[in-house]
Amino acid sequence: MVEEHNSGQWLRVEYLAGSQRGRGRGRGYFGYRPGWYVTRTCPCHPGVPVTITLASEAAAERAMVALIRAAEVLGT
Repeated sequence: MVEEHNSGQWLRVEYLAGSQRGRGRGRGYFGYRPGWYVTRTCPCHPGVPVTITLASEAAAERAMVALIRAAEVLGT
């Protein structure tokens, strides 16, 4: 189990083709659209997107930097 899931070592930028996993009970649709994402690489959440769909790789890189800075500021 990993404590710091938002640490920079567990985040990466990648293009995902999308997913249509259906609907969860009471949660609505939980798939994702094709596009650029910041994803987790930790062993407990590998490949799980942590951002919304982003238009470009550069936008995803900026989002990852922002996530890492926020985690550092919050001490998480």
